Amino acid sequence: MAALLALGLGFIRHKTYQAHKSSMAAAESAKITKDYLFFESKGSTKANIVFYQGALVEEKLTLA
Repeated sequence: MAALLALGLGFIRHKTYQAHKSSMAAAESAKITKDYLFFESKGSTKANIVFYQGALVEEKLTLA
């Protein structure tokens, strides 16, 4: 049972991440909703960040 728990926690830790400090510095305002946090940049970068707390991150790169 402990091995299964350790494996599950390892999977979750590998598939999730925390925001980098530079990403958080770019976001000056936040809208808090029931399911997610939406950070909207006010600067010229127009970089918006959406955090789904506890969500798994897809390993996919999309270029605009």
